[in-house]
Amino acid sequence: MSQPTKTLLLAVTGATPQVITETLYGIYKQGLEWPQKIEILTTSFGKEQARLNLITDGKLQALCDEYNLELPEFSESLIHVIPDAAGNEVADARTLEDQEALADFIVKTIANRSLDNDVRIHASIAGGRKTMTFFLGYAMSIFGRDFDRLSHVLVSEQFESNPQFYYPTLQSKTIDGRDNIRLDCSKAEVMLAEIPLISQRMLNPKLVAEFEQFSYNEIVNAIQLAQRPEHVQLTLNFDKANPQVTFGHKTIEFGNRKADFALLAAFARAKKHNEPGFYRQTYRNETADFTLAILQELCTLEGIRFDSENLIDALEELEFQGSLDGKTVDALKRVSDHRFDENNFSDRRTSLQKYLSKHLPKAAVNLLVPQTKGQNNPYQLPIMADMITFVGA
Repeated sequence: MSQPTKTLLLAVTGATPQVITETLYGIYKQGLEWPQKIEILTTSFGKEQARLNLITDGKLQALCDEYNLELPEFSESLIHVIPDAAGNEVADARTLEDQEALADFIVKTIANRSLDNDVRIHASIAGGRKTMTFFLGYAMSIFGRDFDRLSHVLVSEQFESNPQFYYPTLQSKTIDGRDNIRLDCSKAEVMLAEIPLISQRMLNPKLVAEFEQFSYNEIVNAIQLAQRPEHVQLTLNFDKANPQVTFGHKTIEFGNRKADFALLAAFARAKKHNEPGFYRQTYRNETADFTLAILQELCTLEGIRFDSENLIDALEELEFQGSLDGKTVDALKRVSDHRFDENNFSDRRTSLQKYLSKHLPKAAVNLLVPQTKGQNNPYQLPIMADMITFVGA
């Protein structure tokens, strides 16, 4: 990966916007890459504090002038207010729903900024509420690249959180401290503490891609469910016009993917009835018939009478209803027993997996796609039988 030519300072702030100037001072003193741009993630109250102090009162300009530093690009439009669960600017995220919205906003912001390999992200967790700093650090641990930085800033105790202190000055400048003590800003010590960063992007790029498609909460829930399959709720709704699958709190529509729905339904019904499942190999004649199971589920969905002794009529009716495409029907008609072979089994399973992957994180998809423990074992759903419900069938 080529090295970036620009640096973005991205920070969370709250009531103390001076963490921006303190961080910039630390960057300057330690000879790190000087940022060309600053972005802040904060609350509506934090935005007003950053605007008034860094822009209106000119604290950012004063730092750059005093140390002869390039003024980074920064304006009110680069102060981003975190939304609440309803999408409104949040003053203080306190509910569970607001916390989830906060997490998604911060994670997706970092995901977006990390797409540009010409820009290094220097993320600062020196300000803001603990939840904000956690999620910023967490997001960097997912999307950070080998050239990105994550840091905290340490300030002399008597100057820490002092609303009058913004950076150590070159000349003596006194401010009020605690307990009526006068402090000299030129004597303050500020140190940038860089936090070692080993990210999921470096270890597992495929997992990172999921965060660009799904919310933080969806992925965490999927991973948690994968660890506790006994808690997974699966409901299959046999709505002829639009069959649906509900997994946890997520509902997936299979309107034009009825064959995929039937595959999942066949495996779910086998599990519900404590049956072993289905083998991919066609030579296992003593086991449950995979083709018949799918066709029966499709006939149930379409309200068609199923006759295993007369599959041609069923196939033609299912093609007419649009449940099976003509290519599949013709292929089944051509073979003497009108059965899927092991390649068809794999193709059908892959089709279901690809469709589910558009709607669910991988950890959840793995619970809904039939799995096997080896060639001599059948494919089954990992979900517990008593957690499966059928509606309309």
